[in-house]
Amino acid sequence: MPKTLIQGIAILINLSFLQTSLAQGYFKDSSYIYWNKNYKLRVLDFLIKVDGKNSGYSSGQFGIEVDPLVGRFSFGVSKNYKSLIKNYFHRSSSWIDTSSNIESVLAYHQTLWNLWEVQVRKFRQKVDLNRKVIYKGLLTFKDLENEIRIEFSKWVIQFDTETEFGRNDEMMTIWKDKIQAMLNDLKEYAVEN
Repeated sequence: MPKTLIQGIAILINLSFLQTSLAQGYFKDSSYIYWNKNYKLRVLDFLIKVDGKNSGYSSGQFGIEVDPLVGRFSFGVSKNYKSLIKNYFHRSSSWIDTSSNIESVLAYHQTLWNLWEVQVRKFRQKVDLNRKVIYKGLLTFKDLENEIRIEFSKWVIQFDTETEFGRNDEMMTIWKDKIQAMLNDLKEYAVEN
């Protein structure tokens, strides 16, 4: 086979991989911030700023990213699955009222993001404990994600009620300690980004 034909085929394969990679999201979106125990949310992380005349309205959007490679190149869940499941803050769909108590609002969203990290670690744990069931197709990643989202919603309702949406400093401290204890209990399922 001529050398130029082989080179042409190699280029086509590489372009095909690049197109597939872009379509499947292998190249990360700059509007995502991946959770890290040392990172604290800042006003500039919220790409939408509103001046609500001290309304205090804000919304932080959190998500879970399950890299397509989790189940690829192996029959079942890959051995390094933990690092392929990530917790992110979605900057472009999050907003903050810049006229309100910024530090309090940021502490509220940081605490929620840490609570979401608890759920993402539980997701990794469930993947680990259910590898064979997932392999057999009896359980999907979407099923597990739905379970943790339902649990997260219940936690958020309790958190918002007890902390008065982050305005009760004493309860915020109690919740931060509670969440830190849960993170410590699930440290085997932590991933540093």
